[in-house]
Amino acid sequence: MVRTFVLRRVGVLLFSTSARMSLRSLFRSKLIGTWVLLEYRTESLKSKQVEWPFGSSPKGILIYSPEGYMSAQVMRPGTAKHEGQEFLSGTDEELAVAMRHYLAYSGRFTVPDMASTEKSTRRVIHEVEMSSYPNWIGTTQERVAHIEGDILELSTVHPLVISGIEQRSFLTWRKLPRLT
Repeated sequence: MVRTFVLRRVGVLLFSTSARMSLRSLFRSKLIGTWVLLEYRTESLKSKQVEWPFGSSPKGILIYSPEGYMSAQVMRPGTAKHEGQEFLSGTDEELAVAMRHYLAYSGRFTVPDMASTEKSTRRVIHEVEMSSYPNWIGTTQERVAHIEGDILELSTVHPLVISGIEQRSFLTWRKLPRLT
């Protein structure tokens, strides 16, 4: 009697763990590929005011590799070119504007196991190894990811302070077709 109960509990545990792992694997496989940015907006936690920090038509690319690496780049189009032609140079003002209009980071990514059986929404962890914003280097950036067809919506789990205001970021991406 006790043995039968224990075996049933072990079976249920193994099945539920296996099911969660297969949902995680399925979600991870949907992430793999190249995504183009459609929208980047922020929302104030207090006032709910919406802003577009990279403009109304930002450009961006997000890549998740099968090997477990990711790279994200976002820019505000139309940034003025620097006056000089020397690579990696410019006036302090030109460099400051370039920094405010471009964000890039990359590193490893993981899709943690969750008790949820939700197929289309998961958390994604970005382990930042390099970044144009140096404060992110060595940190983990956790995102809520929702995939519906070829659309990926990412949002920050923890608020970011932008211009002194706590905000959440929401990014919408479209998956590009695989080149052969």
